[in-house]
Amino acid sequence: LEEKQRLQGEYDTKIVQVEKNAADTAMKKLDRKVKLLFIEHDQTVEELKLQKEANRDLKSEVDTLQQKVKVLEREQALFDQARDISAVEGAKKNTELDARAQKIVDLEKA
Repeated sequence: LEEKQRLQGEYDTKIVQVEKNAADTAMKKLDRKVKLLFIEHDQTVEELKLQKEANRDLKSEVDTLQQKVKVLEREQALFDQARDISAVEGAKKNTELDARAQKIVDLEKA
C-alpha cells in the first residue's frame, strides 16, 4: 500500500512536471509567435511608410506635369490665335494686292 501511494505521488509529480513543461513550451512558442508578429508588423509599417512617401512623390510629379500641361495648352491657344490672325491678315493683303493688280490692269487698259 505504501509502495502504491509512493508510486501515485511520483506519478502525480511527473504529471505536474509534464504539465508545467508543456505550459512553458507553449509560452515559449507563443512568445516566439508574438515576437514574429511584432517583427512582421514593424516591417509592414516601414513598407507602408515607403509606399506613402513614394505616393507623395508621384502626386507631386503629377501636379508638376499638370501645371506643364496647362502652360502648354495656353501656349497652344496663343499660337492658334496668332496663326488665325496671321491668316486673316494674309488674306486681307492678298485681297489688297489683287485689287491693286486689277487697278493697274484697269489703268493700263484705259
